[in-house]
Amino acid sequence: MVLSQLSKQTNLRENRLRCIRTHLEAFDIEPVLQISLFEEVIMEVEGSCNVKCSCKVERDRLFACQFTLAYSQQKWPKTLKYNAILFDKIKSQVGICIDSSKFEQFSRLHVNSDKILDSTVGIDLRPKSQDSCIRISVHLEPKESPEELVRTALALDNATYTSELTQVFLQDCTAIIFECFFDGRSRIELGAVAPGKKHGFSGNHGRALTAYAQKYFSPKAVSLSEVSDLFGMTISKYKAEPVLHFGFNNIKDISNYFLFNTLGNRIYSFCQNQDCILLAIIGVNEKELYSNRLENFLFDYAKNDESRMMRV
Repeated sequence: MVLSQLSKQTNLRENRLRCIRTHLEAFDIEPVLQISLFEEVIMEVEGSCNVKCSCKVERDRLFACQFTLAYSQQKWPKTLKYNAILFDKIKSQVGICIDSSKFEQFSRLHVNSDKILDSTVGIDLRPKSQDSCIRISVHLEPKESPEELVRTALALDNATYTSELTQVFLQDCTAIIFECFFDGRSRIELGAVAPGKKHGFSGNHGRALTAYAQKYFSPKAVSLSEVSDLFGMTISKYKAEPVLHFGFNNIKDISNYFLFNTLGNRIYSFCQNQDCILLAIIGVNEKELYSNRLENFLFDYAKNDESRMMRV
């Protein structure tokens, strides 16, 4: 029995590494030290995990070295352990200065909160070290009011938004994202989600976001929010406009609603040839939706380490 459990855990860890390395190879990314350090962290996690791989496209530039690990079987505050491990590993590198004080203050204030589900640990590497960061996402319990947690995040980031936009996140916020850059900068993003129209609401969660979208977003954005399985919005005081996120359980559905540039087609083709993608998400600014083909966007996909392996 013990040997069987050890064998299963070994397989899960190998699957996580294979997921990341297949992604790196597909997009011609050379492994760097920070990726190795991130891999060391994910090898320590017990139980099953989800691995999210992300690609950011800016016209003819591809940034495909962003990974996030979500712990399927561990809850807050136990997940803080892995956040701390990655911070310590990255901070120890010469030339890297990370300020994690906002996240640490938030964690101390809400370490015993039953309104937090978990936290995920991620890394986003760019060609310039100062543009790279550790990303910690704190996921909130959708059945509970997020207001106290959101107000803490707003105060820590000294951020203000319009009254209506603030109300959306005081009611529907599901994630507070802390970005800690390698040059000492830090940022906070807020994320809210609502179910696609075909799924309907469960209680009141998502209603504020949906009402806001119908009032302020274009007909095309609203239409996409209704046909997707998941509709989300992230905001940050450092970004001029919100990023809209459209999630699809069946990756093949994406081609019904989006056309991509050459890099986007490369990403989409790769993802369609993978087994058992749990969710694929397109993130885009609203005005980009009116381009003939998306030129500036995010493409995220998530897999579970218990899934069958990717086809190469």
